[in-house]
Amino acid sequence: MSDTKKLWTNEWVEHEGLKIIPPKPEDKGAEKVSLTKEQVELMEAVNDGATIFGYKDAKLLREVQKQEPTFITIIDNLDELARIEGKRYKGNEQLPYFGAVITEKGQDFVKEFFSKTY
Repeated sequence: MSDTKKLWTNEWVEHEGLKIIPPKPEDKGAEKVSLTKEQVELMEAVNDGATIFGYKDAKLLREVQKQEPTFITIIDNLDELARIEGKRYKGNEQLPYFGAVITEKGQDFVKEFFSKTY
């Protein structure tokens, strides 16, 4: 019996009404992921989705994405982000770095992290 998996692509795909580049399907397991408390607290803060304007938050979330891409969905396309938020971004105001939402797997990691550390 063969188990076939869909190959990862770096092309835009439709996912839950959004156009995103899907995370690579690398499953390291929660015990092998080493995120800082600051990164996990930020993940908890953007749990239901957030627009990221701050450099530090953007950098921390990109580090999370790099370590475990299945924990977070990042929306880089500002047109797509504006459609989701119902807001139009203009060039004469501060533009966000991206939109971010934690996946179910990321939410599970956050819960497990705080249950072990507190």
